[in-house]
Amino acid sequence: MAPVGDLSGAVVAYHRVRVAVSAGHPLADLGEVDINDLRGHQLALWAPPGSSYHSDFLLGACRRAGFEPDYVVSRVQGAATVAAPLTTGAVALVTADAGPVMAGRVVVIDLNPPLLVPVQALWQRHTISEIRDTLIRAHTQQA
Repeated sequence: MAPVGDLSGAVVAYHRVRVAVSAGHPLADLGEVDINDLRGHQLALWAPPGSSYHSDFLLGACRRAGFEPDYVVSRVQGAATVAAPLTTGAVALVTADAGPVMAGRVVVIDLNPPLLVPVQALWQRHTISEIRDTLIRAHTQQA
């Protein structure tokens, strides 16, 4: 997101996006999925489009793949993102590691080709933080 007002920001990492589905879902037995495999499956979002950069990012990835995704906004706020398939019945795009989660009731599957979501740090411009500066230095050294 673009920092506004008295905020500054920097991307400090990138996390791989994966697909979380309930254990009985048709995609659950696949070792990996392409974003086009999500066509026709409802996506779980945590905020409506236009009010969340993250929701807009995920929907934009589907649109770049050539389809307009159907979505539902999860009303179970504060829950782990991997729980969305259980609470909404929809597919969730998450940054959790691949494999079974939620006591095996949800499966997280690799998305290939990989989709990377930026992790951004935001801070007030007039502040000083050794931890923040260390994180930003570490990221710029990796890049």
